[in-house]
Order: sequence, then C-alpha cells, then structure tokens
Amino acid sequence: YNLIREKAPFVLVNRNLKEEIANYVIIDNYKGADLITRHLIELGYSKIAHIAIDQKFSTGLGRLQGYKKALKEFGIKTLDEYIVQIQNHITSEDAYRATKHLLSLPNPPEAIFGGSDLIALGVFNALKEKELKVPEDIAVVGFDDTDFASNKWINLTTVGQRKYEMGNLALEILTNYIERAEKDYLHRVVLEPKL
Repeated sequence: YNLIREKAPFVLVNRNLKEEIANYVIIDNYKGADLITRHLIELGYSKIAHIAIDQKFSTGLGRLQGYKKALKEFGIKTLDEYIVQIQNHITSEDAYRATKHLLSLPNPPEAIFGGSDLIALGVFNALKEKELKVPEDIAVVGFDDTDFASNKWINLTTVGQRKYEMGNLALEILTNYIERAEKDYLHRVVLEPKL
C-alpha cells in the first residue's frame, strides 16, 4: 500500500489486492483449484482433504474457494476437519504435521490437495513415514508446477502457474506503465491454469 500511496510503478505477480487498485498478473487460482479437485473426483475420490495456504493472500483464498466449489458441484459435503490452514510462511514441515493430523482422523481422507507443491512435498514425507504409497493408498496433488513436481520419484499431478509468461507480462506492463508516465494506468491479467 505504500507503493500505491507513493504512486510508484509496480506490478504484482501471482497476487492481487481485494480493492483492485494495482496492476497484476495472476493465474486463475479459483479455476485451477476447481480443475484439480474435479480431477480427483473424476478419478473416484470423494474424501478429499485440502491443506490450504494462508487465506490472507489472494492465492490461498482462490484455491480454497475453488476446492469447495468442485466438491459442492459434485454433491460432496465440505468437511471442516478435511481443511487444514497453514499460516504465514509455508514449510514442508508444516504440511508434514498437517498430513499426520489428517491421517489420525477417525475417517481419514483418501486424497490430499496441497495448496502448493511445497505442501505436497511435506505430504509425501508424512505418507512415506507411514509407509503409504501414492496413489495406491492415497492420492496427492499440488499447485504451482515447481521443478521438483516432475521428478521421477515424485511425479506430482499439479496445476501449472505459467511462471515465465507471468514474468514476461509483468515486465511488459511495468515498462508500459513507466513509459506512459500515467499514474492511473491499470492493467490486470488473469491467465488460465493448466492441469
């Protein structure tokens, strides 16, 4: 908000503000979470947990809402005990603890949607400790399409962020903003997610 008050040129990447008062380039987190949750449901899973990233960020909020939308559209009740929130800075250790909690429930999930690939990595660590196999015993999906997602030992199903495209578009918007010298220049881009 200080940058806005100072009218400094900037572009948010992978974040937007509720007030719609800044330039940004984002992926449609809502649609991406809906897409990956639907994918799990279409594979036959109905007990799907979500380890969510912090809801104070637009990314976390969109992903949680997209997850809930898919469940609702398929007539699957959203269970509060299947949603674990990770606050602030995400670590795989937080996801590890969240997974252990989910596995200890009387009715544990049969699939876990990690709100990021880093969360999914923590899920894998907890499952390995319990000697549970993915996807034979439990399914795991992520979000972000980080480099390690395609590792042959992990081979994580994830939602692509289109990171390079976001970066290029953000630079183009920032350059146009600076060159135009128009303080009210607003340009917002929402990219389609890809499974």
